[in-house]
Amino acid sequence: MDKPSVCLWFSFISFTFSTFMISPFLSLYTLRIGGDEFIVGLVYAVFTLSTLASRIPLARFSTIFGGGVMMVLGHAASAVGVLLYSLSQSPYHLFLGSAVRGLGFSLYHPSALSMTVGEDAVESRRFTGIILTAPPMGMMLGPTFGALMLEKLGFAGLFYAAALVSFLGIAPTWVMAGRGETAKVATDGFPVKKTEQLGGVLNKVV
Repeated sequence: MDKPSVCLWFSFISFTFSTFMISPFLSLYTLRIGGDEFIVGLVYAVFTLSTLASRIPLARFSTIFGGGVMMVLGHAASAVGVLLYSLSQSPYHLFLGSAVRGLGFSLYHPSALSMTVGEDAVESRRFTGIILTAPPMGMMLGPTFGALMLEKLGFAGLFYAAALVSFLGIAPTWVMAGRGETAKVATDGFPVKKTEQLGGVLNKVV
């Protein structure tokens, strides 16, 4: 893989690793600070609702600012949401952290997925397969590392570590943004390269 591809892989694994470091343990933390089973469900529901409500509107901003900038903002928002969890004194305060993390997902994933499929058709499947090894690795390693952090450092250490991992993902993403590698999303959400190919075919037909 070339440098932008490696950066994209590390960006993906950072985001997923951070997410799954805390996901299995957020319910335990909610109960620890006074929540009940219903509040646990609401904490996850707010996250999902925030993602659902903001995904389409925020995805369109990638055409203005470029995918790299959106992915950087996604990493930052996810980290801030986790830090808000660590500062929560009441289970109801967790709702704010979940809402911010939901925005982070909406900022990050559309542009990241567009980058993943934005290669030439010949190399597309191989490239996509390589890049998409990062999320399952994050899903596997995140809970394991998160459990270790929880055992050694408690919930505060777990949240700080997860936020740090997400912030670390900004560096490779910023490298791509600086090289202009992520501004490949067309107005309809598809990579410009493939849109141009489609336009060429249509012109030939006409």
